[in-house]
Amino acid sequence: MTNRTKRLLVIFAVLSITVCSIAGWATVKVVAWARDLPNRIVIDGDAIATTVGAAYREMYHEALQGGDTALQTQILRDQFAPAVAEHPDAAAWIRDEYRDDIILLVESEDPVVSSTASKILTSLPPVADSPSADTGG
Repeated sequence: MTNRTKRLLVIFAVLSITVCSIAGWATVKVVAWARDLPNRIVIDGDAIATTVGAAYREMYHEALQGGDTALQTQILRDQFAPAVAEHPDAAAWIRDEYRDDIILLVESEDPVVSSTASKILTSLPPVADSPSADTGG
């Protein structure tokens, strides 16, 4: 073997050991980071529910205000009607959140949408008086 070959083998061996050491160190760091990851991820269920709920509310408002009649009928018949009939809290919430949209749908040109909206509107609980009206102030 020539001197040049020996030097190249030594340089190759040193570089190989260095690369393996760096790869081993990086692997240890990545594994340690990955094992600690569940401790650092915090999933806020309430925040997710609030965000998704707001998105659904907006989606329903847009569908009721400007959607096609088939979608409006489906929302009124399949979503709102059973909720109003079976759950008083849901009925109050629908009244507070979607009453204006339902009133607009009563005047719809589509007879199915109009009649379904009318039925739901008459099934909604009455709006509670404000506390200031009860106390005379």
